[in-house]
Amino acid sequence: IIIPTHDRHENFSKIFEYWATINYDVYICDSSINKYLGNIPDFVEYLHLPEYSFSKKILYLLNNSDYDTYGMCADDDILVETTLNNAIKHLTNKDYLAYFGGTITYIHADNTFKKFSKPHPIKGDNDNLFIRVDDYFRNHQQILWGVYKKRILIKAFTYLDKQNFSN
Repeated sequence: IIIPTHDRHENFSKIFEYWATINYDVYICDSSINKYLGNIPDFVEYLHLPEYSFSKKILYLLNNSDYDTYGMCADDDILVETTLNNAIKHLTNKDYLAYFGGTITYIHADNTFKKFSKPHPIKGDNDNLFIRVDDYFRNHQQILWGVYKKRILIKAFTYLDKQNFSN
């Protein structure tokens, strides 16, 4: 699981608490100037990459780790274990490139949860860009809340890195 972060060390205790119950390795890619000085559990690899751009810190991790599949999650959100397991099963099939779980959002004003989308695997067999873009937006997909084959992430973040976005 890749968790990118920047100047949000206050979220780490919740990250550690949640992921301690799930059997996945967690990589925190932190581009903050100041290094996190708290205790880090054994299942977490903390990468302090000061001032790295979003794309550079993800590429650094991908180029220095050995898994074929990675989940990505924001530092203040979660990925559900059953969805992760489902995603991994889908991605063992060579036809699939990515898997997005359903999106559930907490509505503070109503103290309720709202479901925005359903789990959605992405096949790599459609070369029509317009169909792929339509599929992407129709299913409310976000890059930080999904599971991907490593080669797809490397390709995407290499492209993003060339765009010179800033944190």
